Amino acid sequence: MPKRSESYMLQRREEVLDALARCIRKKGITDTAMTDVVRESGMSTGAVYSHFRSKDQMLLALIERNTLRFDSGFFFERFASSTDFWEIIDHCLARYRAAKGLALGVLTMELMGLARQDAKIRAQFLSSLQAWRSFLARAVALLPEGKAVIARPELLEALVGGQLAVLNDLDRQILLGVEADTAAARRQIELLVVGAQAQATAPGR
Repeated sequence: MPKRSESYMLQRREEVLDALARCIRKKGITDTAMTDVVRESGMSTGAVYSHFRSKDQMLLALIERNTLRFDSGFFFERFASSTDFWEIIDHCLARYRAAKGLALGVLTMELMGLARQDAKIRAQFLSSLQAWRSFLARAVALLPEGKAVIARPELLEALVGGQLAVLNDLDRQILLGVEADTAAARRQIELLVVGAQAQATAPGR
């Protein structure tokens, strides 16, 4: 059998991770088994195990991939090609409107539970959260007064923290089984943005 190229193997590895992500969306983290990933990927059992020896190893790789994509600007470029702050926010909110079956909040709770038990997953989870904060901070730079906000770290932290709190509230809504009120969430973020920009450009600053 001819030797597989490195690019081919990397592509197949990505396909396994994509299959894992689809399984998690359908069944959740806890109820997803390696056999589910094998079936979803369309690969043989041996092919999947040649990339990952266990579900935990796959999960770590999936979290790491998402973190690296945030760090590299992958999401920033993909979801905001027009370099517009509100396009980024609207995309973030759209994922809550599209949430079906297992809620994003449930998946987050499952992941947090695993993070408490496994130091490696915990470290990667915290890294992913930091990458998410950095992603939102980069988006702030696209606001009309974004540079002025960034020049004041306390304002930037308050704005990013406020946005995360709004998104976390949507997670809680879904976790409780109610429809996420993304319209109200957008209004809350608008108020946060207006307040931050007003403070950043206030006379004497």
